[in-house]
Amino acid sequence: MKILFLPGSLSAPASRFRILQFIPYFKQLGYDIEVRVTYPERYWQHQFSIFNYIAGISRVISAKFMLRDVDEFDIIFMNRDIVPEISIEFLEKSIFRKNPHLIFDFDDAIFLGNRCNKLKSILPLFSAVIAGNEYLASFARELNSNVHVWPTVVDTDIYTIKQNKNHSPPRLGWTGSLSSFSICKELTLQLLSALIKLIKFEFVMISDGTPDINIDGLKVHHYKWTAEMEAQLLHEFDIGLMLLNDEPYEKGKCGAKLIQYGAVGIPSIASDVGVNSNIVLNLETGYIVNGIKDAIDHAIFLMNDERLCLEMGHKARKHIEKEYSIISLIPRMTQLFKSISAPE
Repeated sequence: MKILFLPGSLSAPASRFRILQFIPYFKQLGYDIEVRVTYPERYWQHQFSIFNYIAGISRVISAKFMLRDVDEFDIIFMNRDIVPEISIEFLEKSIFRKNPHLIFDFDDAIFLGNRCNKLKSILPLFSAVIAGNEYLASFARELNSNVHVWPTVVDTDIYTIKQNKNHSPPRLGWTGSLSSFSICKELTLQLLSALIKLIKFEFVMISDGTPDINIDGLKVHHYKWTAEMEAQLLHEFDIGLMLLNDEPYEKGKCGAKLIQYGAVGIPSIASDVGVNSNIVLNLETGYIVNGIKDAIDHAIFLMNDERLCLEMGHKARKHIEKEYSIISLIPRMTQLFKSISAPE
């Protein structure tokens, strides 16, 4: 089987978790794989709008070249639309005319805002739509009859379980981009500010830039994110955080960081929003909380009980291996690919 993957980027989290990490496994299965991205990549931006305009034109031109031989592939799998420009709908339509074996994958609420009309125009063309959670799938089902929910997963050979004991003082941690942190920054800082007045702990953050965190008495460790070191750096955490507001965009999040936390064997404290309560088994692999006070109480309780913290972490690892590992998802992916490339 010959598959063309269109991740939109070679470094963005969605591309890494939803496409790129699967490539070695598919090659081992004997699939003929090609990965192509536009130039510049989807998320490239410049401070001056004129350069972004030129970049948009360049993306469209490179996309047309990138799609020159789509009729030669059994499956074309893309994460999000081919180019981010919301007025450009003809690329997906031109592919469909040449090769209808198309799969569209998305793991964020990209239908909120101006992109919605574009998605309504192109999603009916796809042989299948893959959504990262049920909230996203509910939108897709209005436009396509073949919608599947595939959770974000991790490679549990790379994300190894933390072997060392917890740090002293204990460490709360968060991983993600600074743009993602902006969504939860207010809640996270509220928690940290309240906690440091009640218990001694440290905060660890892995991100693509230095966070602006200045809280009296709180020691902050910042590690520069790299794809090669992210899994190992998570061992610096004792407890992972994912606090979110209960808003439409946040409901579309697929909980990648919670899956990462569990994969390395640490418990999580997460807001009861979206898929968080599926990934974190409340009272077993961490705590699902409602509001800052609830988060404070459970964080203190967990930081004061190292044995419980370690036990929850080990249960979290087993849960991730069963439900959120690459190995758990590959059979579903290959089954769909076969059904689309050679329908009965």
